[in-house]
Amino acid sequence: FTSGESRKYSSDRLRQRRLLNYKNRVSQEQADNFIASIACFNGEALRRVREIKQVDLSEIAKDICVRLVYLQAIEDENFAALPSATVYVKGFLQSYAKSLELPPEKVIQDYIQLFERWLDSRI
Repeated sequence: FTSGESRKYSSDRLRQRRLLNYKNRVSQEQADNFIASIACFNGEALRRVREIKQVDLSEIAKDICVRLVYLQAIEDENFAALPSATVYVKGFLQSYAKSLELPPEKVIQDYIQLFERWLDSRI
């Protein structure tokens, strides 16, 4: 880059960062309001939080090293596609919750109740 190109690039990057910070702040406020209204963290609630925060599910999968099919199954409440061992599902939920800055204990407690009810219904 020449000196002028470097300055233009820097100012463009700064503008993009400011816009991203504003977008993140707005989406964080929306997410905080929505999270406060959640009575139970089920698959739909988790999906809505992720969408409000404008995070792609594949990004989360890469960040937390959990297969995308498992995260999709969590959001879809497709319990049959999840490992039947509760300990694995708890681990997925803990990582997922942390990545979205949600309370992991509450997410695990709420979701595992749904999962265990489904497991019990199969017997």
